[in-house]
Amino acid sequence: MKRYSLMSTSNKVKTVFASVGSRFSMDRMLSSLEQVVDRHPDIRVKAQAGNTPYTSSTIELIPNLSTDQFELAVTDCDVFVSHAGMGNILLAAQLKKPLIIMPRRVSFGEHISDHQVGTAQALTHRAGVVVADNAEELELAILAILNSSTGGPATSVQINDSRGELISSLRAFIDND
Repeated sequence: MKRYSLMSTSNKVKTVFASVGSRFSMDRMLSSLEQVVDRHPDIRVKAQAGNTPYTSSTIELIPNLSTDQFELAVTDCDVFVSHAGMGNILLAAQLKKPLIIMPRRVSFGEHISDHQVGTAQALTHRAGVVVADNAEELELAILAILNSSTGGPATSVQINDSRGELISSLRAFIDND
C-alpha cells in the first residue's frame, strides 16, 4: 500500500469539513479524523457532528449548521468527508469538491440498515469520490487529495450531466424533506 505524507507547497493550513449527519452519531469517523489531525498538524478539521457525546480538543465539533452555513463550510474546505448520504453526495457534485465517503454501518451501531454501504459501493469508480472504511484509509485518502497537483475541481465529484434532471429532482425532494 502506498504511503502518503502531506508535503505542503505553501504554509497554508489545509482544511477538511466533515459531516456525520444529524440523525445518528458516527464516532468512528470523528475518531478517525482526530487521528489524522494528531499526525498532521497542518490539517484543520471542522465537523458537523450532530447529537454526539464525542468530544475532541483537536476537531471543531458543531452539532448542526443551517443549510447556508453547511454549504459555506463545504465551499471553503479543501476536502469534504461525509457519511454516504445522498444530499451530501449531490452537494459535493454541485460544488465540485473532492469527496471522501465513510458509509455508516449497522455493525457499529451507526444506522438501522447498511444501505449506505451500497451507495458507497455504487460510487467507488466515480472520479473525485473515495470510499474509506477505517482511520488508515481515511488518512490516506485525505493526504492523497491534498497532495494532488490539481486538488480542486479536477478531483471533484463528477456526475454525468445527462442525469441532470434526476439530480434536480432528487435535490428538490431532499430540500423539501
